[in-house]
Parts: sequence; structure tokens; C-alpha cells
Amino acid sequence: MEVWDSLVSKEELLKQLEDLKVALSQQRVAKVTRGAASKLSKVRGVSKSIAHVLTVINQENLRKLYKGEKYKPLELCHVTIQASIKHEQTGKKKRERLLGLASKIHSSTTIR
Repeated sequence: MEVWDSLVSKEELLKQLEDLKVALSQQRVAKVTRGAASKLSKVRGVSKSIAHVLTVINQENLRKLYKGEKYKPLELCHVTIQASIKHEQTGKKKRERLLGLASKIHSSTTIR
């Protein structure tokens, strides 16, 4: 689930949350019964997805709670970021360029 998917309705979020919880419980059962290794590695990703859905739901609830209030938590305020120049975004510092070059040279040389 991506951050911009928060426009999804609350019912869809709750349905997705239930599906993820069912999947997590199935994977935990597979872990206990020594199931396939491919399922065991997905436990962490599913639990993170559950946390993400819960975060989106809680954030929506907080936005509704603080709507029209004089003071809001900083997490709910809009953040303005100063735009930088295009070449500043893509450019590397001299040290970063030299370190990259040195590591390539070092890895290509072999000891005889």
C-alpha cells in the first residue's frame, strides 16, 4: 500500500486490514508447522503492511479530530520544502565521486 492510496474509502481499508490479518495468521501457522520457506519470509512484509494500513486509518481519524482547531500536531501540518536547483539535486560532491572511483579501481585490481 502506498501513501497516496489513503484516498481509498474506510470500508476498503478495513477490508484490506482483515485480509492482511488472515494472511499473517496463516503464515504464522505455516511457521509452526514447518511450512514452505517462501511463506516464512513473507511474515515481516505482511506485518509491515498491517502497520501501514493502521497508520493511514489513524492519521485520517486525527485529521478529522483536529479539523477546524487552532493548533494541530506538527505531523498533520503541511510541510513546505524549499525547492533546489536541478543540477544541485543530481550532482555529487567531489568526495563522493572520488570514493566511487577508488572503490571501482580497488575492486578491479587483483593480488598476484
